[in-house]
Amino acid sequence: MHRMVCIGGSVTQGMKNFAVFEPQLSYPAIIAHEMGLSDDEFRYPHFPGKGSLPLNIEYLLRKMDQTFGENVNLLELPFAAILLREWMDDIEDYWERGPGITPLNYDGDFHNLAVWGFELQDSYQITAKLCQQVISQNKPTDNWFTQIPEHAMLSIARRVLNPSHSSDPKKLKASQVQRAAEMARRDGIENLIINLGANNVLMSVVDLVYEESDEWTIKQKNPECRTEAHHPNKKHVTVYTPAHYAQLLDRLMTKVERMNSGKGVQRVFWGNVPPVTVFPVCHGVGGRMESAEGLSSPYGDRDNQHPDWYRRYFKFYTRPWIPGTRFRSDEDPHLTGKEIIQIDTTIARYNKLLRNKVDQHNKQRRDAGRSEDWFIVDFHKLLDELAFRRYQEDPTVPRPDEWHPHKIPPEYEKLQLDTRFLRAHNGQRIAGGFFSLDGVHTTTVGSGLVAQEVIDEMQRRGVEFHKWTNGTKTQRNAPITIDYSRLIRLDTLITKLPSTMDDLWDKLEDGDELIDLFTRAFRGMAKHF
Repeated sequence: MHRMVCIGGSVTQGMKNFAVFEPQLSYPAIIAHEMGLSDDEFRYPHFPGKGSLPLNIEYLLRKMDQTFGENVNLLELPFAAILLREWMDDIEDYWERGPGITPLNYDGDFHNLAVWGFELQDSYQITAKLCQQVISQNKPTDNWFTQIPEHAMLSIARRVLNPSHSSDPKKLKASQVQRAAEMARRDGIENLIINLGANNVLMSVVDLVYEESDEWTIKQKNPECRTEAHHPNKKHVTVYTPAHYAQLLDRLMTKVERMNSGKGVQRVFWGNVPPVTVFPVCHGVGGRMESAEGLSSPYGDRDNQHPDWYRRYFKFYTRPWIPGTRFRSDEDPHLTGKEIIQIDTTIARYNKLLRNKVDQHNKQRRDAGRSEDWFIVDFHKLLDELAFRRYQEDPTVPRPDEWHPHKIPPEYEKLQLDTRFLRAHNGQRIAGGFFSLDGVHTTTVGSGLVAQEVIDEMQRRGVEFHKWTNGTKTQRNAPITIDYSRLIRLDTLITKLPSTMDDLWDKLEDGDELIDLFTRAFRGMAKHF
């Protein structure tokens, strides 16, 4: 029986710094380590070479360090831009035309089936065949301005679902759900972790665009409409409505329930959707909101609608490198505080739907005389408790009645980590630490907190953890606590930040101001023509 199998998106796969760089340090791999699983008992695909897919920000910064040292002076900037373009071109060539496209000499199952970018429906809609079709029919182009591997999500999915690029019809039909179902039928799965749904709303804060799904989005029969960027009917959806999310969740849950044919699945752990508005990829500016007119708290049931609840939110949310003093709502991309509140409200409804459906499933089992086997891992509560700018930056901001700061492991306390965007000064971290350089995915130490949340729920449900001592495997006694010191040692962003990081950040801020100046100048000239 497979002790643990995972279905999910980028966080589950182990992405950080915008690349699937160290999957051996993903939160499922950390759990597997604490369970005493061998490399064969918990298998996952690797994406080695050129910093991995799609584009490793830390890899590029380390190359800048090697070339320029701690600072890139103004005379070196043009040279740095040319080198950066060449390095990105090298990465693109590796993954589009070089060794990165070579099939693996492996045709078995991976226990971590997660794929970066996957939405709820992708777990059963996107197959190895679809990946192959899109990649082969839309040959990548060597675009001078866009030096990022094309179809990166599908290239990653193909390696996960069909690593040998087999032409066997059964292998081509493989989806995340199908792969897991086959393992359940053939060998059985003790613990199935499903962590999906965040990507159905995440792009709103990444793109800073609020665009709700419609009936076309849900009813379209060809999933290629979402995965192929050049499809003429592609909809740019950044927020799935709760009604549409419920439809997709129903379909997924029905397929998971069918996994109990054969040897089946003993337990399913469903991760709920975290508040993506806390991710530092979007940065609150303009001061706190001053009115709740026409708005309701996303957590109204939880905090009894504190009269000043709206002050948890900022008036605008923009790119993290745009300082509040330089932000201009008529020029800089942004979401409004009202839109952020609506996103949080949508996520709260997602999680209520998930809770209700899990409770309904367990009730049916109890009525049939069977024990409960579906459980929720509360990732939303974890990130809400860690949220720095929302609850901790300003002590005058009212907190929900049940809110309390997350209990930080003693090993982390001295690091003074928080959820702000990772910033450095003179090579020393001055903010952040839980999120990597892309502002969305956790660092290794951040993944440790996610893993602990899952482990705590697993222990409550009777999952056994083991350890190896002198070649002998023995059961560990609860409570199981992650080896956080190990994660600190392995986290390159904690042990040694890229030297050029703070220097380039300052130049990025100045560059944004320069872009704004040109924009205003062109707008001013346009008035005279």
